[in-house]
Amino acid sequence: MRGDFDGDGRDDVAQLLVSDSRKGFGLFVWLSSQRHWQSIHGANALPGDLGIDLVLPKKFDTLCADDPSVCAPSAPATVELKNKAIEFFAWGQASSIFYWEPSSRTFRNAPMSD
Repeated sequence: MRGDFDGDGRDDVAQLLVSDSRKGFGLFVWLSSQRHWQSIHGANALPGDLGIDLVLPKKFDTLCADDPSVCAPSAPATVELKNKAIEFFAWGQASSIFYWEPSSRTFRNAPMSD
């Protein structure tokens, strides 16, 4: 999937990649400005019914807005995306948005549903 995730005007790439051993996977992003792959989420299981989708810039209420007790203290109640982002989801189950945080120059994760 392609989108300008870091706001530099150039397309970046997000992919779910499975390990050679097929015992794990990760969500990886290639930022054109950094010119290398970085892992932003991984698990020691096969992806199964997981997927990714492109999220367009806008303001979102996260899962934490409805029920802060299910979230980490650092998880945001709202997210206002300035750039495209990545939805990471399990069909019919949980989803999160991974978005670029310019001040820390890293991806952050906002839970959207459980």
